[in-house]
Amino acid sequence: MGRGSKSQRLTIGAVAVGLLGLAARSDCALSAGSPRERWQQAQGTQGKTQKLKNPLNDLLEEARAAIDKNDYEAAIPPLQKFLAEQPDVPYAHFQLAYAYTALKRPAEARAEYERCITLDPKMAEAQLNLGILLLNADPKGAIAPLSKAVDLQPSQSRPRYLLGIALERSGDLTGAAQSFEGVTHLDPKDAEAITHLGALMLRLGKPAEAEGKFRQALEIEPKSPAALQGLAQSLELQKKPEAAEAYRNYLAVQPSDAAAEQRVIHSLLEEQKYSQAGHAEAARGHPDWTEKDR
Repeated sequence: MGRGSKSQRLTIGAVAVGLLGLAARSDCALSAGSPRERWQQAQGTQGKTQKLKNPLNDLLEEARAAIDKNDYEAAIPPLQKFLAEQPDVPYAHFQLAYAYTALKRPAEARAEYERCITLDPKMAEAQLNLGILLLNADPKGAIAPLSKAVDLQPSQSRPRYLLGIALERSGDLTGAAQSFEGVTHLDPKDAEAITHLGALMLRLGKPAEAEGKFRQALEIEPKSPAALQGLAQSLELQKKPEAAEAYRNYLAVQPSDAAAEQRVIHSLLEEQKYSQAGHAEAARGHPDWTEKDR
C-alpha cells in the first residue's frame, strides 16, 4: 500500500533521484497532499493554479517552475529571496531543502529540512526526506524523522521500510524486524520486505522463522535470487537434507556464485552423499576429486 508505481512521476515532495541505492523504494511518489497544497490552503487559496495573495508569490512560482524542469540551481535564489522576507514559511524551506538534496549538498539540505520540521512538525514529507537524507551517512540520526514519518503516515509502507533499514544499519536488528513486519502487514505481497525480514531472522539466529519468510517470498517471486539463497542458508543452518537442492535452485538463477557451489558440496558431504559431492566437485572444474577425499 501507499508506494506508487515505478512509472509514476515523483511528486514535489519526493526525494531527489540517486540519493540512495534503494532502487525498489526510491522511485515511489510520496503521500497525497504536498507541502505546497498545505501552504496554499493556509493562504486561503482554492486551487493549485490560483495565485497566492502575497506579493512574494512570484518568487515561489519561479522556484517551482525551476524544480519542475530539474533546474535546481535556478530554484535557489528565488527561494532565498522569499525566505529573507518570510523566514517562517515551512513550504519554502522544504523546497530549498529539496533543491539542495538534488544538488548533493546534504549539509545545507539537512539544515533546511530541520528548519521546516521545526516550523511544521506534522509535515510528513519533510520528516521522510530528512530521514532518507541521513540514511547512509547517519542511520541513527535517520531513526527519529523516519519514526515520525511512520506516525504521520500509518497506512504507508515506504516510511516503515526505510525505518527498518535505518534500525538495521544502527544495529537494532529486533527493531528492524518489527518495522519490516509492519510493512508486510500493510502489504502481504511485498516480496522484497518479506525477504529482508527473513534475512534479519537469520542474523537473529532464528533459521526456522527465516525459512518460513523465504518460502513466503518465493510464493510471490519464485525466481528471487535473494529469497532462494536465504532459503538455502536457513535450511543448511537447520541441517535439513533439502539444503543442497535449495542451493542448486539458487545457482540456477545465480550460476556465478562460487561460494554457493561450495555450499552444495558441503551439504552433500554432511549427508554422506559422497558420489553426488564428487560429481558436483567435478562440475566445478576439479576432476581430481577422488574417494580418498572423503
